[in-house]
Amino acid sequence: MGRCTRARARGEAAARPPCDEATAPLLTNVVHWLYGTGWGAAYGLLRRTLGGPAVAVGTGFGTAVWTAGYAQLGVGVAVTYAALDR
Repeated sequence: MGRCTRARARGEAAARPPCDEATAPLLTNVVHWLYGTGWGAAYGLLRRTLGGPAVAVGTGFGTAVWTAGYAQLGVGVAVTYAALDR
């Protein structure tokens, strides 16, 4: 029996925040910068590998990153609601 199942059996909330409220802004900022830096490195590798016009490659890559961000947001919201049984 996992932690979430035991918590539900006791009537407690199954999902706990991974950090306290004081460290959440720092963690959010770090993840934001790592996410952006990671995509920037991926763009650099893609641009070096494919070549082509920077505007075309950048526009296509930027659209893909934007779409991936929205897809991750949807999954994150779905997982959060499922964990909280809403």
